[in-house]
Amino acid sequence: MGGVFCVPSSEHQSFQYRLRALRRATNNFSDNNKLGSGGSGVVYKGELDGRVVAVKKLNRGAVKGLSDIANEVSLLHPLEHDNIAKLLGFCCESGESLLVYEYIQNGNLRSYLTDESKRTELTWEKRYNIIKGIAEGLSYLHGLRSPIIHRDLKPENVLVDENLEAKIADFGLSKILDERRTHNTTRNGGGTPGYYAPELWSLRQYSPKSDVYNFGLLILEIIAGCTIPQYSSENNKLLQHVLRE
Repeated sequence: MGGVFCVPSSEHQSFQYRLRALRRATNNFSDNNKLGSGGSGVVYKGELDGRVVAVKKLNRGAVKGLSDIANEVSLLHPLEHDNIAKLLGFCCESGESLLVYEYIQNGNLRSYLTDESKRTELTWEKRYNIIKGIAEGLSYLHGLRSPIIHRDLKPENVLVDENLEAKIADFGLSKILDERRTHNTTRNGGGTPGYYAPELWSLRQYSPKSDVYNFGLLILEIIAGCTIPQYSSENNKLLQHVLRE
């Protein structure tokens, strides 16, 4: 497949990078520049226009990836907040689909909950600041005239900078809530098992309250210093762990 194949809208053209520029920035997507990978693609560190950036290369040919990139560009382009990861641009060219973000030095929050050496950095003051940052980012999203529902708030989608300040990231599943409505409906759920709000399971509905439910789980994880899969299999172990701490 050649040529441009996913352009979110004409108003975002000035926001678009050429593929050759991103190849140069990441040393042709070298493994030495790889920051991490997940189900939707691989993230590389690069230098673009004198600035260090993170380039997310979505899995080639993924239909979901095409809709996700259009969704993320449309939602994030106008947003400006200290606790929202800044989207700098995108690229849809020659069968490739990429997103360019500000570079967040310390990666995602999950690494601080699963890596013992990093977890020791999470003093109670820093845990509080991370929780506060997530809350302020969510408040901004939900306080917009047409609120944005993140729909996949979890440790992997919260980045932390060199000062351990939180930035909400990965808006591929996010949706705008019409100001005249209290909730949206979905056929396929969306989000991540283990973080589904009850109304998503039972009614296939989501709203800003669904994000608040996810945020509550994040608070438990941050306080306990562990992740849901480790403590959710039986007998509310995560809650018991928090109470013991």
